[in-house]
Amino acid sequence: MPKVVLTIGKVEVIKADKFCPEVETAWQELEVHGSLFNSYTWLKTWWDIWGKQNSLELSIFIFLEDQKAIALLPLYKEAITQTSSNNFQFLGNIYPTGTTILSEYTDILVKPSKIEQTHTSLLQLLRELDFNKITLAYANPDNLFLRIAATKFNSITKTMLPDGWVIETNQSFEKYKASLGKNTRLKLFNRRTKLEEKYPNSLLSYATNTNDICEYLDLLNIFHAQRWGNHCFNEHSLAFHVSIAETLLEQGLLKLSLLSVNDQPISVLYNLRFGQAEYNIQSGYLEKFDPKISLGTLHLGYAIESTFKQTGISCLDMLMGQGKNADYKASLGKLRREFSTFTIYKNKFAKLKGELQIFGRKVQRKLTMAFNL
Repeated sequence: MPKVVLTIGKVEVIKADKFCPEVETAWQELEVHGSLFNSYTWLKTWWDIWGKQNSLELSIFIFLEDQKAIALLPLYKEAITQTSSNNFQFLGNIYPTGTTILSEYTDILVKPSKIEQTHTSLLQLLRELDFNKITLAYANPDNLFLRIAATKFNSITKTMLPDGWVIETNQSFEKYKASLGKNTRLKLFNRRTKLEEKYPNSLLSYATNTNDICEYLDLLNIFHAQRWGNHCFNEHSLAFHVSIAETLLEQGLLKLSLLSVNDQPISVLYNLRFGQAEYNIQSGYLEKFDPKISLGTLHLGYAIESTFKQTGISCLDMLMGQGKNADYKASLGKLRREFSTFTIYKNKFAKLKGELQIFGRKVQRKLTMAFNL
């Protein structure tokens, strides 16, 4: 059972060190105010796969007002090492190791009408919480947790990350197409005619069961290895995405599609929907299929058009990162999203200690490379 750790006025903060019905209920009430990556399904699945095996300690804080959840802070304590202890991170990443899948838009979940009450309670919780640092990985600079914490904690570091790009779909599809450059529009939409004429047996299909999910995700690994030299999903991340895809398929929110010609798979696109957004998780295609057709871009064009036709979807989020040879996302989306990793230290001494540890690791890596240790 969660236990009470703080009371301020009408707000009571309880802490859970494991997932339980109380956590699930509160989370599912609040997740509508966050992204896919803050959702109960995403982070509970993440914890089930990576929590125990990395010796992480769950620390979920639920803010209640009149026994109703108004905010939820999903943290975990890192494994204790010889050089660090009492270090916290948000669920969804083990930064900077790259051990797990990447979760973007890290933040606290808060009811918009209860930000003021959460602000006061969160600051008091952070004052009383025994921590050296809290890492907020792959977050937007305007995220709510950072804005609140920065009002009292000024020992904060920032690591810039690649931008993300968003296609706003709450406009007409024709207006969006007209806003694109000629070559981009050609690759996204106009090459369909060439594909259909040259390859009349081309087919776009969607995953409708677990077998389809496993087959399409395996193909993504194959295509990714051919292009990048390694799989996009290892054993654990593949298990994660199969579980996520199965759950969202049941909810009608999975958009995992396969483009094939004469029953030969040539491209896979993996999108997920949550709230009013569709997220482009991963894509892969058969290289050198046809020099006049950009398979990945063409397949993405089908997904873009589909989001414009769906009611209740306001954007297609291309997420963080760039392509192999160019930042193709910047040519598709007009709304840029900044991403950074923030570290909030308890005090200046903790910040200095953390910076010295980072410097020491960098020196160690350079020595190892120089002397092949």
